[in-house]
Amino acid sequence: MARSGQNGTVETHGRYRMKIYEDVADGQRVGKWHPICPIKGHTKAEAKRMAKEKIAAMGINTTALLVKACKPVVTFAQAAKVWETDFLSKMRPSSQNSARYILKKHLLPRFGEMSLDDINAKIVRAWITDLDNADELAPKSISNVWKVLRLILEQEERVARTWKLNLPEIPYKEQRWFTQDEIRRIVEAAKGQYKILFYLLGVSGFRAGEAFALHVEDIRFDRGLIHCTRSTFKHIEGPVKTKAGF
Repeated sequence: MARSGQNGTVETHGRYRMKIYEDVADGQRVGKWHPICPIKGHTKAEAKRMAKEKIAAMGINTTALLVKACKPVVTFAQAAKVWETDFLSKMRPSSQNSARYILKKHLLPRFGEMSLDDINAKIVRAWITDLDNADELAPKSISNVWKVLRLILEQEERVARTWKLNLPEIPYKEQRWFTQDEIRRIVEAAKGQYKILFYLLGVSGFRAGEAFALHVEDIRFDRGLIHCTRSTFKHIEGPVKTKAGF
């Protein structure tokens, strides 16, 4: 990757400016003009000196910049596609559904065309602030959106867990539970198969998806037991949410 350095071509165009060649993908170079200083009060020799200082500050002549430019650019959209195939496809159906919605609605519009190298803590903090100021998502939802972004970045070995972010505080809200009397009244008002379903949910603690996924063979009439071994989401059966559910 040896190459000669460049000092920039200095000329006047309303002011002093310099043309330098910057590395882009595939090892190519593109010429770009950069302003240096006003013509008034500066000689061309001074403009050339300032051009050299600016080139040094930009690192144009460094091998490190060339190595970075020659690396294939991986966009967030490309990384997200790999994550969908290799990781998301192995998650529970309900998790797949929500993650794909988050990708389409919140992540790809903001980060899709960005290079992974350009996504850092500062960029993510600004994005979280925008989500919070838009007042369209609850703090818990913003946290969930960030978790999907973090999973994709971590797949690509980008630092994410150690970033200091400005996630909005999730307010504590006590879970609403039905009382025994409320459960009794719901069951009494239900019709047909729903009467059995609501009674089962009320006395067992099953999640709805777990109750919907029960098979006849899961019921042990001889022992008075019901085995919960699966859950369902949009007619697709999968494992229960946690091992404690078995």
